[in-house]
This record gives sequence, structure tokens and C-alpha cells, in this order.
Amino acid sequence: MKIRLKINNSSYLLSSDNNAKLIEFAGMFFSPEIKIESIDGNYLTIDESNSKKMSNADLNTIKKYCADFKIDTFQFYETTNSVAISMADEPLKTKTIDQEGLQKLIKTAENRPKAVNLNESA
Repeated sequence: MKIRLKINNSSYLLSSDNNAKLIEFAGMFFSPEIKIESIDGNYLTIDESNSKKMSNADLNTIKKYCADFKIDTFQFYETTNSVAISMADEPLKTKTIDQEGLQKLIKTAENRPKAVNLNESA
């Protein structure tokens, strides 16, 4: 058995010969007892683009704050966001024979040396 699992914009294929185990595992993604969130990393920075929007007084206040709290390294923190989860039993869309032929034609054309006419004026 195969099940397509989609979390946000990423798709995964779950598969197992043990259908009961696969259904049990897939069902855990929808359990109210389990919360799935994505983790985003964030930096607190002053760079050229945002510093241009600040006054010299603002920049000095920020420098003083960092000095007062002994902040002398890049500051990093993480936040979480809810994710959208869905499942479907639609099969994997594997490459067809026609697509194989088309891919071969494209690769051959891409790798063929191009003829150059030296008699043409630029």
C-alpha cells in the first residue's frame, strides 16, 4: 500500500506491505494529541538596507543596548508555524515511455555542438 503525504508544499510517499501499520502511522498525523509545526530560524540583524531607514540616534541607541546587555554575537531565535497536512491514495506519477523519449531528444539536442556560420556578418 502507498499513501501520498503532503506537509505544506512538500510531498512524501509512505509505503508498506503491512497495510494496518501504514494506516496506523498515517493516522498519527491527524491525531489531536500530536501537534506538527514547522520551525523557522530568524536572525536579528542590522544591514545596509534597514540601517538606511534609521537615524544616527536610533543606531546609537541600538549600539548602547547591545553594550549594556553584552550582546556581541549574531542573535538567532526560532519560531514555529502550523502546517497544512493532507493525504491521498493517488499513485506516484512515474515517467511514461513517451516522456522517456522526449527527455532523450532534449538531452541529445542540448549536448549537440552548434554549427557556426563564419560567413554571416554581425
